Amino acid sequence: MKKPPGRDAAATEKRRKDTATKRPAGKHPAPKTSRIRTFDPDSLLNCMDGMVYVASPDYRIEYMNDAALRRVGRDMTGKRCFKVFHGLEAPCSWCVAELVRQGQTFRMEIQGQLDRRWYSSVLTPLPRRDGTVSVQALVFDITDQKQAQAALSQNDALLRSIIQAAPTGIGMVKNRMIEWTNEQITQITGYTPGELKGKSARILYPSDEEFDRVGRHKYAEIRSRGTGSIVTAWQRKDGSTANIFLSSTPIDPGDLSAGVVFTALDITEKKKVQDELWRSEEKYRALFENAVMGIFQSTPDGRFLSVNPATAKMCGFDSPEEMVDSVTDIAAQHYVDPAERDLFIRDIEAHGFVRNFEHRTFRKDGSVFWVSVNARAVRDRQGRITHYEGTHEDIQARKEAEAALRASEERFEKIFHFSPVPVAVSTIDEGRFVEVNDRFVEAFGYRRDEIVGRTSAELGFWDERTGRGGVHRKLRETDSVRNVPMQFRTRSGEYRTGLWSGEIVRLGERDVLLSILNDVTERKEAEEKYQSILAEIDEFYYETDLRGNLTFFNDAACSIIGYSRDELQGMNNRDYATPESSARTDPAARWRYRPP
Repeated sequence: MKKPPGRDAAATEKRRKDTATKRPAGKHPAPKTSRIRTFDPDSLLNCMDGMVYVASPDYRIEYMNDAALRRVGRDMTGKRCFKVFHGLEAPCSWCVAELVRQGQTFRMEIQGQLDRRWYSSVLTPLPRRDGTVSVQALVFDITDQKQAQAALSQNDALLRSIIQAAPTGIGMVKNRMIEWTNEQITQITGYTPGELKGKSARILYPSDEEFDRVGRHKYAEIRSRGTGSIVTAWQRKDGSTANIFLSSTPIDPGDLSAGVVFTALDITEKKKVQDELWRSEEKYRALFENAVMGIFQSTPDGRFLSVNPATAKMCGFDSPEEMVDSVTDIAAQHYVDPAERDLFIRDIEAHGFVRNFEHRTFRKDGSVFWVSVNARAVRDRQGRITHYEGTHEDIQARKEAEAALRASEERFEKIFHFSPVPVAVSTIDEGRFVEVNDRFVEAFGYRRDEIVGRTSAELGFWDERTGRGGVHRKLRETDSVRNVPMQFRTRSGEYRTGLWSGEIVRLGERDVLLSILNDVTERKEAEEKYQSILAEIDEFYYETDLRGNLTFFNDAACSIIGYSRDELQGMNNRDYATPESSARTDPAARWRYRPP
């Protein structure tokens, strides 16, 4: 190393001696003065994505970092933590603050009671100068992580199911050593998965030459194309030979030692007529051509590379070739709103895929329909996107059904609120009111907020002597009842008479009870008054149906003609009148007979 200019050995030695002479005995040289740096813990905490807060022994928030302030929306120091973060009125049932204040540290996952999102928390004790201990919490939102983990688990389970249920043999090798195989490989070769695991793939070939030929061909194709396919011969456990269409794809194209997944199709019986069909990737072409769902490949600049017949038919073209040739600008010719194409590109380039991406698209004749797209970006070895590939699903019928449902719900809403009679929606089990219309509020004399959320029993609406329990049993058996006489009580304590109808209907995602109450108090009072008047007059009054059968008569009728009420009920007027009188009596008449 070069010495600094002006510093030779003699000068350095002289300074050392001078310093030693001036230094007091037993003293060390004074440390060099360094620049003082101030550590700001708030800056560090505020740079964190996770929420940090401190809660006192009485659960009051003493500190919140910026992430916590953003999450809550404003400074809530001094407020109870269980109220701020979960909207609760008492400490959380899962709270471990007491144990933390005793010196323990806890890691836990909880679901927020307000936003239903998942959070990972680390709770540590924070001693204070007065001897008490606060709780310091570091909280991260892990909702997306949990959803991704759930989706990954589901996908893993689905993949395992597909591998075992697939009609094609599937397996994996590392450096041509067998790692695992599915049941179809056993069906083809006669070897169990346990017999093949850990063995060289040479066990499946009739000769070293065929084993080497397949390896050279497949791995050359894998390196150049990403997938290697070949027709070969396998030797079964019983010594017989099977003709196999073998296709292999590496898990990591850049590292073949990570493993190669292979599929094996037994084409022994069809080899002569299917040599061309199963060459290279033609089996995938067969799937592509025959799929019921639309499949496509397109470039980032807006051209279709290929579409299958289902896509062409969906979009109104006579053939896939016609669609590929005709649509030269996907954004302008395929998308109704070109901005949706831009959104599709942004999403797929950002994430590598899109799922259930819904947009409106044109048919060849200019008509419009809705599709749902699942697609992924295909990249080359340099990571550049070469094209997109995915599926199209026609969801026009679903969209129309959703629109019809919304329209139906809107019609129900209007009918519900503008009905001239009291109408209510309540839960079936408890009878807890979900919604009531204005006429219901007027009929019972309560405010809407005094009714919604409470049960009819809590409000004392019904006179249980009317047998409402039996009505509910019938409702559960038949899903509806009509015009059941009921006594109901208003807020003022007045009892009124109504005809109650109920029906179990589907509202949103649950069944509810739709109730309609027809107040007939005045009509019933009028009828009772009418009956009372008829009972008190001395004239013979009766009513008949169109056949002349008595349907109503007063007490004076029994006295005048000498029949009891039971004898007269249902009697035809011909049974007690003279032929002349009976002939003059019109059907369905109302008569008064004044005795002489």
